[in-house]
Amino acid sequence: RLDERLRVRVADFGLSKQVGGSQYYRQGRGAPVPVKWVALESLADRVYTTKSDVV
Repeated sequence: RLDERLRVRVADFGLSKQVGGSQYYRQGRGAPVPVKWVALESLADRVYTTKSDVV
């Protein structure tokens, strides 16, 4: 996203937090998702792991 001075603003949607002993993060319904950077299987299941990370 660009701000008013045309600077790029990059943000995640919460995966920077600690997930404890779990190896995945499940996002709740209705939460915004950056569709352009998310793997298709993560969109379908709403489960995010380091293996589903799109680079």
